[in-house]
Amino acid sequence: MMTKQHTSIAIIGGGCAGWSLALELAQRSVSCIVIDQNPPAAFASTRNQGWLQSGALYAMLEDPVTLDFCQRGHHLIRSQFADVIRPGIPGYFLFYRREDLEQAVEQCHRYNIAARSVSMQELRKHETILGKSRLAYALQVPDVPLDTSKLLQKVAHMACQKGAQFYPAEDLTTFSPQWDGKKWHIMLDHEHEIVCKGIALTCGAYIPEALAKCSPVQPHFKRTKHPVLVLQGDVANSMFMILHQPHSPQLIPFNGPLGRGVTICLSHVEEEIRDYRDKQLPPLYLEQCAEALADFYEGFKTAAIHNQYRAYAYVCQKLSLDTKMSNDRYSRGPVIQSYSPFDEMWQSVFVFYPGKFTSALIAAADCMRLLEASLGDLAECKRQSPRRTPTMALQQYYHQPQYALTVRGERLIFEPVLSGKTSEV
Repeated sequence: MMTKQHTSIAIIGGGCAGWSLALELAQRSVSCIVIDQNPPAAFASTRNQGWLQSGALYAMLEDPVTLDFCQRGHHLIRSQFADVIRPGIPGYFLFYRREDLEQAVEQCHRYNIAARSVSMQELRKHETILGKSRLAYALQVPDVPLDTSKLLQKVAHMACQKGAQFYPAEDLTTFSPQWDGKKWHIMLDHEHEIVCKGIALTCGAYIPEALAKCSPVQPHFKRTKHPVLVLQGDVANSMFMILHQPHSPQLIPFNGPLGRGVTICLSHVEEEIRDYRDKQLPPLYLEQCAEALADFYEGFKTAAIHNQYRAYAYVCQKLSLDTKMSNDRYSRGPVIQSYSPFDEMWQSVFVFYPGKFTSALIAAADCMRLLEASLGDLAECKRQSPRRTPTMALQQYYHQPQYALTVRGERLIFEPVLSGKTSEV
C-alpha cells in the first residue's frame, strides 16, 4: 500500500549539500525530508580528502568566488565544529622556486589568509618522506584535515533535532517526480509518495540525470572523476600540497580510532566522464602514483622499506558548470540554480552543489534565499518535533587494503595483496 507524506522541500541527496540545506531549512522552521541511500553520504562527501580549506589554494589559483566561500566556511567550521578537525596536523604548500613562494605569500596576505615561510630543513627533521627532495621552500597555511563523517553527523543531528526527516531510499536513481501544476509528487521504491512544494537536487554527480526528470532545461555540466589513493600506516604528520606541477601528489593525513595514514590525489589526472556510474580507476594510475611519490618525495623509498604501507584506491566524482574563468580554469565555486517544471513558469526545482566540502554550510544559506525568493514563505506554523538522526557513512579510508607499497630494485611499486602474498602490478 502506498503511503503519502507532506513536506515543504524534498532534498534528493544526503551528503554535505543535502544536510547543510536541511539544517538551514530546519532552523527556519521549514519542513523537509532528506532522501538518500542508507547509510547517507556514502559518495563524494566521504570519498574526498577531508581537507578544510582556508582559501589559500584559491588565492593562488585566482578563483575569488571559491576563495570567499572557503574562507567563510573555514571560519565557521573552526568556530562551531572545532572537534571535527584532526589534531596536530599542520598544512604546507611546497615549492621549487623562491619566487613562487614569495608570490604565494603575497596572494594569501592580499586576502588576509595567515601564511608564513618555514624552513625545509626543519620540516625534513620531522617528515622522513621528504628526504632530499628538490622541493626547497615551504609555506605554512591554516588548512587542516577534518573528519567529514563526524561533521556531517553533527550537522544532520542538529537538523533532525529541529524537525528535518530522513527517508532511506533503496536507490536514488529510482525516484520518480510528477508535477500536478501546484505541487510535486515523488514516488520512492514503489511504496512511498512524498508531496512537496519544491525539490532540491543535492545528489552530486547524479544531478544532471535527476534534473532531466524534473525540467526540460539542461545546463552544461562538467562531470569528472578524481582517483584517490589511501596509504594506511605512519606516512606523514603534515599536509603537503604542491601547485603547478603535473601529477604532483597532494597528501592529506588522517588519524583516528580506526587507524591512520594519508590520502593522495595527483594533480591533473582527473578525467571527464559522461556516466555517473563510471567509478573505474584510470589505466596505469597506480604506476603514476608510485612514480610521482618517488619523484616529489624522495624519502618515500626509504620509508617504504622500513614500513609496511598498505593501500586502497577509489574514485571521487565531482561536478561543475562547464564554463571557464578568465584564467581558462574551471571555478570550484558553488552551483545554486532554480528551474521550472516542464512548461510552467513557476520555479520549484533547485540545484545545489557546493563545489567544496568546506563551502557547503555557507552556500546552503544562499540556496535557502533562492528557495524563498522562488517559492515564497515556506515556514510552518507549528514547531517541528525532533526526528531520529541517521548514521552517516564513514570516510572511505579504512577499507581492507588492496595493495602493498614496496621497493623492487630502485622502483617504488604497488603489489596486489592476495591471500597473504603479493605479486607485482
